[in-house]
Amino acid sequence: MWVAEFKVWHKGSAAREVTNQFDVTLESHYLNVFMEKGTEYITGVMVVRGKDADAATAAFIDGITKQGVRQIKREGNQLFYIVPSVKQFHSSVLNANVFFIKPQFIQEGFAFWTVASFEKKHLMELYHSIGRLRKSTATIELLSLKQQPAPVFSSSHLHQLTEKQRQAFQSACREGYYACPRKISLQGLADKLGLAYTTFKDRLRSAEEKLWPALAP
Repeated sequence: MWVAEFKVWHKGSAAREVTNQFDVTLESHYLNVFMEKGTEYITGVMVVRGKDADAATAAFIDGITKQGVRQIKREGNQLFYIVPSVKQFHSSVLNANVFFIKPQFIQEGFAFWTVASFEKKHLMELYHSIGRLRKSTATIELLSLKQQPAPVFSSSHLHQLTEKQRQAFQSACREGYYACPRKISLQGLADKLGLAYTTFKDRLRSAEEKLWPALAP
């Protein structure tokens, strides 16, 4: 399997605008695709995280309502919606040979895609097809391209964590705490985040206590 990571910007994205305006990150999952009266719809969920989450959620609801969203339901920091697939940028550029293996992650005005294909050429075709669009319409940057087992990922267990636990766990992953050999100590992580050692350790251990049992089955 070939796996590519892309940094994508495209015009008309309500999620992109929200992350430009507010201190939040968004995580987009597609849950279902169905046909109704000749129109294809996508059911999706957007997870909103960050200190401006409430204001960003309201802005996102306003933005996607203007884009023809048929239904919106909110549960905590999760927004469930139904939208015509033609309104979604990825529907216009992806084909049957390329598929998402992680949720879209949106931050500071850009979407980060992790997509896979059984052949490298299909990922490069996607890269070049977006690259040929006008820069006022869309841009794309190739961050990585590797041949590897597809790391299909579900982040649902992260929802069990508090915001502080999630930040501690993601920081540990990002900085190489779980690498072999280990690249950073707990004290080093605590220092990077400006936290006391015991505070950071307790947050990380609490996150691990929730995550590891969920992964064991």
